[in-house]
Amino acid sequence: MKFFKLVRFDFQHGIFREWKKFCLSAVLITVVCMMFDMKIVMTGRQIELPLPTFADYLAFLFYGMKVYVFSTQNPFRIPINWLMLHLFLAYIVGNYPFQDLMTYGQSVLLRAKSRGKWWVSKCLWSSCCVLLFYLESIVISLFFAAVTGKVSMSISPQIQEKIIDVSFLPGLSPETLVLNLLIVPLITSIAISLIQLCFALILRPVYSYLVVSALLLSSAYIYSPALIGNYLMAARNSIALQNGINASYALPVSAAIAVLAVVTGKIIFKKYDIIDTGKGES
Repeated sequence: MKFFKLVRFDFQHGIFREWKKFCLSAVLITVVCMMFDMKIVMTGRQIELPLPTFADYLAFLFYGMKVYVFSTQNPFRIPINWLMLHLFLAYIVGNYPFQDLMTYGQSVLLRAKSRGKWWVSKCLWSSCCVLLFYLESIVISLFFAAVTGKVSMSISPQIQEKIIDVSFLPGLSPETLVLNLLIVPLITSIAISLIQLCFALILRPVYSYLVVSALLLSSAYIYSPALIGNYLMAARNSIALQNGINASYALPVSAAIAVLAVVTGKIIFKKYDIIDTGKGES
């Protein structure tokens, strides 16, 4: 079986037949955007605020949280919106490859006559799922900006300071905002999804999901470039935080981790016992 047919199979079964998951992710993104609107309306009753922009919606979606400094007067608060979105993305990519492998995917693997092609196809599928999730975020944010504000890739300082409690650097260009609000978290999310696939080969998919959950929670609690979940947070990016995560650092690190996960997974899968259905259970 040619590689193209493997990819087409994964897209048909792992994306088109899983359309309900992407509908749910669209609902979650919409709910978060609605929450942002409600905050603007409520705050706007007390002080005058400018119309929200497309960039404001993206910043709210991928804000995360400020660097947490432990203190008895400052209890740790989980960034619910940010965590919910990224955990749902992990849910989308977490189970299909191994459900596939334990069912009709076995015959596909036999016809492909290449475990390497099968694994690379699954990695491509996972990356495309992440890309679709971010495209949903872009489209829904554009819709809300068009209806309630301005379709502009510029940050509104008043809205960010009053609603999100963050101050972005002044005079940021649209290119800089696209790079730091979209490209950096996109590449990082792809890297995390590939890590998740790799761990699912060693553990059960449900445990690989727990690994990703632990990574996201620890990243929220601890500010460190070693925890790549920090790269997903606009509040910890260098455009909002002095000595924050810089795109010139985050992009090559995330890309390197993604490549390492693909290569490592390929090596592991060559020795993977596909008859052991226990590892494919969720």
